[in-house]
Amino acid sequence: IKYRAEDIRPDFPLNHKELNYAERLFKAYKKRVQSDSITVGVNISAGKITRWWGKEKYAALIEGLFERDVVPILLYEPSWRNLALSIQGLINNKRLILGPALDDFSLYAAFVKQLDMLITPDTSVVHLASAFKIPIVALFPEDYENYMNWRPFRVPSRVVKSPVMDELWRIKVNDVLKAFDQLTKEVGIEIVRGGDNT
Repeated sequence: IKYRAEDIRPDFPLNHKELNYAERLFKAYKKRVQSDSITVGVNISAGKITRWWGKEKYAALIEGLFERDVVPILLYEPSWRNLALSIQGLINNKRLILGPALDDFSLYAAFVKQLDMLITPDTSVVHLASAFKIPIVALFPEDYENYMNWRPFRVPSRVVKSPVMDELWRIKVNDVLKAFDQLTKEVGIEIVRGGDNT
């Protein structure tokens, strides 16, 4: 079978209504925090509880992103809202954006499409970001077959793996931030360390 590599990129079609909704919502969020910095989605939801990284680790990651003067947006599926709120409660920064609780996956996908970068555990959002050509830092369990089947595809990325199967919480925050720094450098995004943490 003859094909171009671009022909096998994942795709997620969105209509004008979905895109317009997401664009308006995203602009409102950015206006609220009064920042033109890059936006980094931090998705906490995953299909398996073994891929839950821990609220303290997500909070530390977000604090590290604030130090890099980017705009983190906390993403979650509606059933994970209480966990998202508990993470928000650990962070002393009014600029943290709590993403929308969207039951409609297409609207969620349209919102993800607005991001500059994404940090997420191994879950469907990896494939959305691959489809939308969004650079990804992905947190994966130590499972070679799973990684080979579901890793980021044809998009700038870094994968941080747990040293133990089904124990994502073993991944260190500094390793994720290091991967983020490497990826921003690769894609040509200049990150300023020591940003405003008010």
